[in-house]
Amino acid sequence: MGRMPADQLTDGEWYQLAVEFPDGDSAVRLGLRLELLRSEGALKDWWFMRKPPGWRLRLRGADIAAVHRAFEELMVARWWPTIYEPETFAFGGSDGMGIVHELFCADSHGVLDYLRQEDPGIGRRELSLLLINALLQAAGLDWFERGDVFARVAAIRPSAYDSRVDKLAADIRSFLLVSVQPPAPWFAAFETAGRLLGEAAAAGRLERGLRAILTHVLIFHWNRFGLSATTQGILAHAAKAAILPRD
Repeated sequence: MGRMPADQLTDGEWYQLAVEFPDGDSAVRLGLRLELLRSEGALKDWWFMRKPPGWRLRLRGADIAAVHRAFEELMVARWWPTIYEPETFAFGGSDGMGIVHELFCADSHGVLDYLRQEDPGIGRRELSLLLINALLQAAGLDWFERGDVFARVAAIRPSAYDSRVDKLAADIRSFLLVSVQPPAPWFAAFETAGRLLGEAAAAGRLERGLRAILTHVLIFHWNRFGLSATTQGILAHAAKAAILPRD
């Protein structure tokens, strides 16, 4: 396949590939291979988003030739370089973008580690809510401010007010009030990102409101975890109802 020059494909230190997989297991295998490249020094870090027909993969400090060889050896269905355009404004400017890039790398590793487990011991939705709650708490948001973040997500996801939401809202409220921690490195990454974003907001270094930024982080996380727009809508509406009950 033809290649564009690498210097036309990167934004600073990032290199982006669009990836199409033949099956779900191939994505997990690619994650393992990327970790091997990282341990060998051929890659500083990486993260992904789910976008048809597969992933948008962002690689930092990559040995491009080594990455291309890995894709060829793994026999990924299709892959091609594209231009990475960071959503810098959405994440509050360069300071915010730097913080969330670190979180997105850790979150990508955590998601694929979770998906490799036959019996992870906790459901995807429950684990996600624990991670998000850690992020919002560390950012300095109180209980009702956290509810506002979920309300912002609910406003841009499918409406879901039905019996499922009412039942889930009661479960979520109890769940968020219990002190349970997900796997340490993953949990720590969400706490660190929340704390750093909160500090940057307090110091006036962000170019967008803190809760608006955290809403965007939440949506990116749910995408990476493979939650559909419908599932995101149910979760967001239920979490909003749990924290900000209707009259």
